[in-house]
Parts: sequence; C-alpha cells; structure tokens
Amino acid sequence: MSEKYLLVVEEKPKKQLKRKFDDKPRSINELQKERLEEGLNNPLDSTNKGFRMLAKMGFKEGESLGKTNPGIKEPLPMIVKQGRGGLAEEKKKEFKKPRVEIKDVHQFNSIQSNKAKDKKIIKTIITISAKTCPYLDERANIEQNDLLADWNSIQQKREDGSITFTYEDFLNKESIEKRLQRLEDLLEYMRKTHCYCTFCAHTYDNYDQLLELCPGLWEDDH
Repeated sequence: MSEKYLLVVEEKPKKQLKRKFDDKPRSINELQKERLEEGLNNPLDSTNKGFRMLAKMGFKEGESLGKTNPGIKEPLPMIVKQGRGGLAEEKKKEFKKPRVEIKDVHQFNSIQSNKAKDKKIIKTIITISAKTCPYLDERANIEQNDLLADWNSIQQKREDGSITFTYEDFLNKESIEKRLQRLEDLLEYMRKTHCYCTFCAHTYDNYDQLLELCPGLWEDDH
C-alpha cells in the first residue's frame, strides 16, 4: 500500500454520528400534565356548560357565589393525586408514625432487651395465673385468691361474650412497674403459701427449706 493512499485516507474527516433528541415524542404523563395546567390556568367562559348553568341562576363573571354573594370568587384548588395508591394508602402515609433514629448501638440494644423482658414478664404472669397458682390453690383447698381476681373476671366475661379482649391485652395496658409488682406478689404468695418456687419448678417441704435451698425470688437469681 503506497504512502500517498495512506495520506489521503488520514485526511478524510471521520463521520460523527449524532443522535437527534429534539424530535423525541413526549410521554403521555407529560402531555396530560401540560393540558391539566393549561386548563387550570384558563378561566371558564360562556362556552362552558357549568358557567352557563350558573349564569341562568343569576351568576355574573367576577362576582362571588351565593344569593347575597357570601361565597368565594376563586374555585377551590385541585390536588392532583400522585402514584397508584388508593385512599387507604394516602391515609396510611398521613398517620404514619415518625421513625425514631437511634444512633447509639448500646441504646438500641437496651431498648430491645427491655422489650424482650417485658414480654417475658407478661408471659410468666399469664402462666402463673392460668395454670400454676390455680392448681396449687385447688390442691390446698383454697377457694378464693384475690391475686387472681382480674384473671378470673376477664375469663368469665370472655365466656359470656361481654368482652373480646384477652388477659394479655389487659396486662399490656398496665405500666411496667405495676406488672412487676403483680408478678412479685404472685411469686411471694406461692412461696409463702405453698412453698413453691416457679423458677425452681419445685415444691419444698416447708418455707425454711425453700429459703435455704432456693437461690432467690427472681429468675436472674437462679
């Protein structure tokens, strides 16, 4: 291949491909938005059917609505809905609880730990009230236990259909301090009356033996 041919090839300008975006068709959403804004910006005239109906009732352009003109002159603004969600979705967004940002890892772990402990306290109270304490009272021929009054009342009302919430719902409404006190009273009652420790799962011969062999009142003591 000669040098003259190579020089001619190098001198030829390269064709640059250029895409034309000027004539790109607009999307349907853009066209609808443009037409909507154009319609909202233009006031109604006598060619509009609604305007003609108002005119027959005495309305004149520039006046407010009503017989004595107490109404508004400008129409209410129209809020354009965004997205495909329904009314329930919009209400959900409106009443959505603000998210609490927790930057401290120790604080987050402490909150999660307290929630787990609270659930365990409620579960323990329900187990004692529903099974353990009634069984021990029945074995000792104890007919009335004031500590189980709330439990028995809720169970009776659920059976006759007068209420629908559970004992767990009832405990959830109480403060953590009141729940702890309720649990402490139940544990102390079973220890002193029946010589029974919930966390040892054992009935001792007498209260002195319980104090000697049982590590303590709470689960963390065991």
